[in-house]
Amino acid sequence: MSAVVFVGIIASATFIGGYYFVIVFAVVALVVLFEYLNLNSHISGRVVVLVFGGLTYAVFAADYFFSLDNALYFTLIPMVLFFFLKELSQPEKNRNLTQHTVFAVVYTIVPFGFLLKLAFTSGNYSYAFPLAILVFVWLYDAGAYIVGSLLGKHKMFPNISPNKSWEGTIGGLIISMLSAIIYAQFFDILNLFQWIIYALIVSLSGLYGDLFESVLKRRSGVKDSGTIMPGHGGMLDRFDSFLLAVPAVLVYLEVLKIF
Repeated sequence: MSAVVFVGIIASATFIGGYYFVIVFAVVALVVLFEYLNLNSHISGRVVVLVFGGLTYAVFAADYFFSLDNALYFTLIPMVLFFFLKELSQPEKNRNLTQHTVFAVVYTIVPFGFLLKLAFTSGNYSYAFPLAILVFVWLYDAGAYIVGSLLGKHKMFPNISPNKSWEGTIGGLIISMLSAIIYAQFFDILNLFQWIIYALIVSLSGLYGDLFESVLKRRSGVKDSGTIMPGHGGMLDRFDSFLLAVPAVLVYLEVLKIF
């Protein structure tokens, strides 16, 4: 039941848009940040981090009202990639509170800020790009799970995520790209080939986003990021793929000169 409610809220926010979209994803972003902090219980000053995260999201939300320059987004995208790599390579004992705070916000809040940019691309709200990310991520996950359960024999990264197989990944990619063919029939903002590439980018970047969260959970010795959805884990578990997919899509659309 919790999963149905979750999907209903996210779907309604995506279709309705406007203030509702901005507010719902603000709540989601802050819950994701809170769960990340719970995975890293050694981080002090949580209230400060949450406030900083909320203010960061508010800056992005201002784009809904004032149309900020695209330079803001494409300055931050390299930061996202940099901090992902730095988090994986640097031992935790060498990080200070400032580093933890910056990474927490860049990892959890900035992608939701990028989502607002995708939603208000033309100055008016359009759900085509945000909905596409959600659809392709969820269908990739479903496809990878089903195909992996039936045919999965070759593990991808057994030390990080034992249940992921190459067969499941390929199956998920195929299903995601097939769904892009259907999606293209409803939204002509991109052509068929561009939507298929969009789905491929979302699926592959989402896969690495999922693996990244698996690393975080293994470091913390937990199975799920939270219990907000009994039986389905936490909000971070639901949006781990999304956090890396959104910046990747933003770069792709910039290459296509959509903005």
